[in-house]
Amino acid sequence: MFCGAFLFEPMLTRDFILRQIQQLVAVLARVLHLGKAGQHEEVLDEIAFGFSQDEMASVLRDDITREDLIRLCAGGSGISVEKTLALADLLRQKGTSQKALGIDNARYSLLHALWLYEHLNSLPNATVHWDMMQRIENLRDEIGDL
Repeated sequence: MFCGAFLFEPMLTRDFILRQIQQLVAVLARVLHLGKAGQHEEVLDEIAFGFSQDEMASVLRDDITREDLIRLCAGGSGISVEKTLALADLLRQKGTSQKALGIDNARYSLLHALWLYEHLNSLPNATVHWDMMQRIENLRDEIGDL
């Protein structure tokens, strides 16, 4: 019995992570569309709704630590690059919308996105986006301007 349960655990973990990635990408697609249309309040509503029923809702907290944020992106076999990138992009769009609306804590969302981009960029064997360094530099500049 124990052996059978052990064999299914990696598959369950992989399926769980794939579901999380699919949910993140669906929210990200809606958020990017709304962001391009300048609908910043709707962006924030979509992100809040997208995470309201999710165990990852704590990523939206301003006081989350870098370590906790990165830990939420890990799966059974380590960090999920796809999940981390989607989450970083969501946090970046959240910060951009907060900034456009004059919300003071935009800095936190942008900083959290920066942490995830930097973490991805530091992984030794990960394939990252070709523009990752540019994303990092742009975010650092944007955060410095706040």
